[in-house]
Amino acid sequence: LRATLGEVVPGMVRGMVAGVAAEAEAVRHGDGSAVARAAQRAVQPVGAAFIQGAWRFQGHAAPLPPEQRPCCASCGRRMKLVREHQSRHLLGRCGPYTLERSYYTCGDCGGGCSPADVAWALGTSTLDPDLQALVARDGVDRAFDAAAVDAVGAHLQVRLDDNTVHRTTVGIGLVALAQSAARAAAGTCRLGPDPGSDTLVLEVDGGRVEAGREWREAKVA
Repeated sequence: LRATLGEVVPGMVRGMVAGVAAEAEAVRHGDGSAVARAAQRAVQPVGAAFIQGAWRFQGHAAPLPPEQRPCCASCGRRMKLVREHQSRHLLGRCGPYTLERSYYTCGDCGGGCSPADVAWALGTSTLDPDLQALVARDGVDRAFDAAAVDAVGAHLQVRLDDNTVHRTTVGIGLVALAQSAARAAAGTCRLGPDPGSDTLVLEVDGGRVEAGREWREAKVA
């Protein structure tokens, strides 16, 4: 616990000072709503420092020992360290933050990777996985521009454009579609020979579907 606090708390204190200083105008002259929104923005650097501290505490900011470096997915050879400290800029519900990690490449195949990114499932987006999930959920429920301004902007005090919401929602939707197709394929089995029975059994289920200004029931047999 002492080691964790020593890694995380100093950055959080610096973040709080920076956050309050950035919202000094709202503290001096803002009304209740403005101060409440400023408070939400002011604590964002604290959350970002918490994330960065956890990242360092887990050892992701330091290069891996030679025997633990990743192997190339194509040729299987051990990759070479090319950058000890490469910055990755991300945006989360706590606002923007930066993670430092090492990067490795294969001299033969030319591919590269960062094991730390894989450990935290960061993917290739500029949004962290937590914010991606929130953005995709709001992007499904409403128009992309409304999701960016009303949902993410107003609720989290994080600025996004509608193109980012669109890319994130469609990207996660494609992953979900692929997973659904894989599950369907895995659960498919061939029917046995026709037993020749004269009895046919049907099962019907229904679900509500929004059709314009009303809800109707769609049945699936």
